[in-house]
Amino acid sequence: FSNLAGWGGGWTLRGVSDDRYFIDYARTIVQSAERSLQRNVFLMRGFGDTTVTLRALSFQNILEARNSPPYDRLPQMTMVNAMRDVAGLDLITTFDATQFTRSPVYVNGVAQPFAEGTRVIVNPSVAYPFGGPAWFVTPKASLHATAYRLESNPSGPLDIDRVLPTLSIDSGLVFERDTTFVGTSMIQTLEPRLLYVYTPYRDQSRIPVFDSSVANLSFATLFNEQLFVGGDRIADANQITAGAVSRIIEPSSGVEALRLGVAQRVHFNEQRVTIPGVPSRKYSRSDVLFVASGNLGGGHSLDAGVQWSIADGNFP
Repeated sequence: FSNLAGWGGGWTLRGVSDDRYFIDYARTIVQSAERSLQRNVFLMRGFGDTTVTLRALSFQNILEARNSPPYDRLPQMTMVNAMRDVAGLDLITTFDATQFTRSPVYVNGVAQPFAEGTRVIVNPSVAYPFGGPAWFVTPKASLHATAYRLESNPSGPLDIDRVLPTLSIDSGLVFERDTTFVGTSMIQTLEPRLLYVYTPYRDQSRIPVFDSSVANLSFATLFNEQLFVGGDRIADANQITAGAVSRIIEPSSGVEALRLGVAQRVHFNEQRVTIPGVPSRKYSRSDVLFVASGNLGGGHSLDAGVQWSIADGNFP
């Protein structure tokens, strides 16, 4: 919904009375794997350069998800302030305050200990993008400040504060040439890109994990500054990601007929920050990702990817 005194919002309320509902009646593999059903209500409003979101999120957990349920966010408030081109600078600040809670897990009738409480994140960043039609360089500095005020924490203290800086430099080139593709005049681009990221190490083993996980390896996440998603783990990083994209573009409309890409990340340090139960990185180089997408015409398109493991020479 929208225009409720200037606010917009929505809700998703899902639930089942039969744990086997998705197994018995799902029409896709993705649906049959449903285990944590979201009950989500949110309100959102913009105030100039600032966007405010208020949210309440809980889950109905079925089958094996009861043994490791995700945390409910009751409530969560986020604010994002984005100011572009302020004397050439991009200034973005994210604020997040969330109360995390969940149902206890019982083993042999005994409730297992788990963390609960409030987490507040303030994440300001400043970037200075500059360049020309054929190149760009964007140095960026950000600060990730986190405060935990917990009711319980089996792995550490109830009050935890963490401040970590991240420095990065993103850069790229854009080459163009005239070509033909399937007998049609086109423009072909070649766009190499380099992203360097540095984040120092901080011991985070006593911080609970409410919403963090390892980001799925994809062409987009290889160019992220963070190895993890969520706010509970900030990866120590000294790494560079190299990649290149080539596009075939129809000159008059700008429509991409074909896009090819390749990328890989190289780490200059051993991984020290981890998530409990998730093994640390074993190799200094990530798998190589190859991607392809294209417009086949007639309302059809192609989107494909191949992942090649340099460590053992196979395609996982």
